[in-house]
Amino acid sequence: MNDLALSAGVAAVTGEASLSMADVDVTQVGRNNDTAAEMREGDTKGLGIVETVTYAVCATSFVFASLAMVVAQASVVNVAMFLAGIIAPYAAYQRALLSRMDTLRQVHNKIRKDVSRLRAQNDKLSQENDNLERETAKVQGMEASLSGIMEKQGSSVGTFIDLVKENKSIQNKINANLEAVVLQDILDVVIRSDKDEDFIIDPEEVNLLIMRLQSSNGIEVEAEKFKELMAKKGYKLSAVLDICRNLMDHSLADSECVIHVNSQGLHPGQI
Repeated sequence: MNDLALSAGVAAVTGEASLSMADVDVTQVGRNNDTAAEMREGDTKGLGIVETVTYAVCATSFVFASLAMVVAQASVVNVAMFLAGIIAPYAAYQRALLSRMDTLRQVHNKIRKDVSRLRAQNDKLSQENDNLERETAKVQGMEASLSGIMEKQGSSVGTFIDLVKENKSIQNKINANLEAVVLQDILDVVIRSDKDEDFIIDPEEVNLLIMRLQSSNGIEVEAEKFKELMAKKGYKLSAVLDICRNLMDHSLADSECVIHVNSQGLHPGQI
């Protein structure tokens, strides 16, 4: 009977010890987690010291509780050992949950990385804001200077802007007229290059046509592309007309054009 009581007492003590071990570790997660974090970081692949001790104590408590319930027949001992047998697996389960959770140091490191990333983005945005402020200051300075000039001349900035828009419209019309004149001159060159008047630009006539076009001011011809396009379309006069038609289409990319017109170097009537 004394042996049974001694066994019961040992099982009860081990059960309480296993629970105390788990409880102490749970409370340390919120209060002092640096030691546990260092232990986990030092051994990330296997079990740490705290986990090993906790699981060993829980297993020992469960085994002693089971033996005490089998050997001892007293109701008090059975109840105590039954509770110890429940508490020990629960303590091991709690320890396993804590092992899977991120430590405070790991969470702190993640937050620190996010703070560093946000700080870098904030610095970049601050730099962009400073650049925009400098550009705004320049624009405001130019506007103030322009306003001063216009006030001396008895006009306003709005009037000056209207004059600039009107000048741009006039320039566009001038360029359009110049291109139309040059297009007419190009057609004259094409017709004069057709010596046999068969409305077909022969290969030898193509070289003469390219030479006449390249000798004109403000006109640039890509000779190889021009020859390939003429050969592809059978050296017909309509092929040259298509090239001239594309010349007036400003929506085409420069790589798609064979003849380029430089409006600054145009001198109509010299072709």
